Amino acid sequence: TGTPPTPNPAPASPAPANSTVAVSDANGVVTTTLPVGNYSVYALGLVGSQLLAGFASAYLPASQPEITLAPLAIGPAVRLGGTVAGGVGPTSSTVLTLFDARGDSVATHVNQSSGFAFYVPQGTYSLLAVSAPSSASGASSPSLPGQTFAAATNVTVTYPTVLSVVLAPAVVVR
Repeated sequence: TGTPPTPNPAPASPAPANSTVAVSDANGVVTTTLPVGNYSVYALGLVGSQLLAGFASAYLPASQPEITLAPLAIGPAVRLGGTVAGGVGPTSSTVLTLFDARGDSVATHVNQSSGFAFYVPQGTYSLLAVSAPSSASGASSPSLPGQTFAAATNVTVTYPTVLSVVLAPAVVVR
């Protein structure tokens, strides 16, 4: 009985690094407008006093003017953080991408102290860190101009976890 509430489009606001932030309504529903393409959908928020997180991938095709995504599975958030060493310099752009068992991903950049953090549900993840030459100077390391560095590891997160990621010279395959 009754009419379901009409969703109010959440204002999408700019966020760093090619991101869009949208806020859910009181029922946890997000409505926003995005260009056609592939997306990583990441949710982080408080329900009561518990921090919850979840992420998934979504493809928005040009053939559909409107699409409803499956509900995002979320769980208690656990912090996965640490530092990145080797190949990281002031002219580099180091990106860490975390993949779950389904291949869905979420990414972050290192901060000025070469630190990083993700808040994710408990689980097993693959982490890929890549430090590539920055577009501004063309060099990722003062000692090895133009060199790309990378590291990969698997990690199971069941409680707050700290990783030390050490980058090594990498080969770019095209």
